[in-house]
Amino acid sequence: MKDEIANIAKLGERRSKTIRAHLRLNHGEDQGFEMPSAQQIQNELRANDDYKLDWDGDIKTLKDVIRKKGWDQDGSFLVVREKPFLVLRMTKFMQMLLMRYGHKSMVFLDSTHGICKYKECSLFYLGVKTNEGYKIVAMFMTNRETQETVVEALQLIKEQNPDFKPEVAMVDYCGAEISSFLDTWPAERAVGDQPRYRGIEVWICQTHRERAWMRNLVKRFGRTEDYDTALRMLREIASAQEIDQADAAWLKLKQHELWSRKMTKMKKGKMTPITNLQQWIDNKWGDILIRKMWQVCYRKRLRIIPCHTTNGSESFNSVTKNVTDLNGHDKIYQVCQKLFEIQLPDEEKKYWRAQKSAGSLDMGHRPDEKEYLINVPNRFYRDCKRISKFNNAHERQYGATEVKKMARSSYHVCSGIAENAPHLVEVHLPRCDCYTFWKRRYLCPHLVKLLDREVVKWEELPATYRDHPYFNLNEDNAEPSEDPCIYESNSVTARPATPVDEDDDMLEEDEFNPLDLDINEEQESSDDDIDEYYEIKGREKLESSVALLNSYFYHPSMFSVDNEEAREKLNKMIEDAAEFARNIVGARL
Repeated sequence: MKDEIANIAKLGERRSKTIRAHLRLNHGEDQGFEMPSAQQIQNELRANDDYKLDWDGDIKTLKDVIRKKGWDQDGSFLVVREKPFLVLRMTKFMQMLLMRYGHKSMVFLDSTHGICKYKECSLFYLGVKTNEGYKIVAMFMTNRETQETVVEALQLIKEQNPDFKPEVAMVDYCGAEISSFLDTWPAERAVGDQPRYRGIEVWICQTHRERAWMRNLVKRFGRTEDYDTALRMLREIASAQEIDQADAAWLKLKQHELWSRKMTKMKKGKMTPITNLQQWIDNKWGDILIRKMWQVCYRKRLRIIPCHTTNGSESFNSVTKNVTDLNGHDKIYQVCQKLFEIQLPDEEKKYWRAQKSAGSLDMGHRPDEKEYLINVPNRFYRDCKRISKFNNAHERQYGATEVKKMARSSYHVCSGIAENAPHLVEVHLPRCDCYTFWKRRYLCPHLVKLLDREVVKWEELPATYRDHPYFNLNEDNAEPSEDPCIYESNSVTARPATPVDEDDDMLEEDEFNPLDLDINEEQESSDDDIDEYYEIKGREKLESSVALLNSYFYHPSMFSVDNEEAREKLNKMIEDAAEFARNIVGARL
């Protein structure tokens, strides 16, 4: 290769001419001859002696930078190994998050590639979901994405945190990651005061599972009605609430004619047989051990399920790509320096800032909040307010929700849409028979309704539930704050002495009529007051319409009415809500 060859395009053109001349091919005779691609040429350049990467030099430079920066002197856990290559990092803050949110709960494992000039290097994140989003609790870089390497890294994390025993690990469908968790945290017998540990469970990400189904079904059926039928039956199995329902869905799938239909695919000009639906499911998803990883009916181990996907942990990858060189030209020590000095400290500051800002007026908290919403995490506060807004929209549309007290801290809460099908809320467990609470066991409109009406106090919930880290602030901040009083002036620590009567405010707002304004007063009303009144009323009607449409699409079972007259009236309400929403959106566009 000569020095005057400036780029990959010229090199490819020169190589094509050389191949044609060597094979004595005239113009047009090279059709069908596979020329090397630009990526292949680039890989060959990287493998050439002139472009050889100095792996040993980078490892030596990394160790020198660690000694100079003192990354291993601040009480954190840092491991650097050459063969096999491994760099593992855990700070004190990350260890605290691991024990607070991951112990007896769920952890996530995700990886990213292309962050440095060594393309075989992979960066793994071990993360948890906190009361303020997803956070990294450990990260390690390796050049071998194998089960042995992942097990070695997880074993180091386990040795550094011997009391850490996770219940669930959420991963993609990767055999190396699944086996690594099962090998690292197996079941243990009770020893002394230590209770028996049942071992870790592995759950497969719902989003990655769905994408794999769609990708493989398209190969077999294309975008046809058979594709929709097969995907719908698989989703029924995955979303079944009980094991009996899942078994019935499996039987329905196996009795369908798509299950054993022979499949063929055009390959190299002729039809070639491929694995049918039965063979693909049995080999990939049908084993009972694998079924327990993706069927939701088996996910009964956690009191509160953080989520069913790893989509939240994907944000780690985007942050890393923004911090490091997008083209992947950084050396190993440069990547570690950016991760250890920029990304990880920023994540720690964001977490403590969110804990300090909880309950402040700057974050939207009001001085007259309900008692159970005082001094709580911002995410929990926003979730409760969103659900309360949803409940209020339903009540404006259908009237007040009826609540009936049953035996032993149990209540029947009518949704307002179908009064003949109330939901049973058992506060002492807590539990609700609605789909929202069943899916995550976190919050549902019926439980929030009881708390908003003060029918149930937050203290009446079991201590094991209300003391969960998702519902409480982390006040163990040993880090000195740069601005300790930044939220002090706007902090809401207690109720005011004379609370505002919210019912009176709502009553006055409903009785307000712009035609009743006294024009003879010193401060005359303007057209803006009338426009504001109608804007408020229109916004309320839009919220009610959107709430009705959401309930119709996501909970269609609530709209099953036997009476023909009631069904027609309900359909008319749904059509009016859809028409009103379309008009509003069309006017704004």
